[in-house]
Amino acid sequence: SEIPERQPGRTSRARRSPADRRIAPPRSAIRDAILRELGRRQITRYELWKRARAYGRTLSESAVYEFLRGDRQIGLEYVEALLAAVGLEVRRRPEAA
Repeated sequence: SEIPERQPGRTSRARRSPADRRIAPPRSAIRDAILRELGRRQITRYELWKRARAYGRTLSESAVYEFLRGDRQIGLEYVEALLAAVGLEVRRRPEAA
């Protein structure tokens, strides 16, 4: 089979603290911007994935969902596809005087 079996102890379950509280994923300005734009435009994550495939043909639906949940990192090509799908771009902030 071409699909590798899962390694023991490696699951996609939410990370939890010793007190059994869910550990929040690390903050991401790009992820947050995409999620805000989805809310503003009332676009579903599925629709985002469909649009982003025009820019990155190999982008999987699960990669989009897991990235937006904070469970997975994705490569630059895929980030650019997601940003293009919602009309966002990365710009340098003006330096404070």
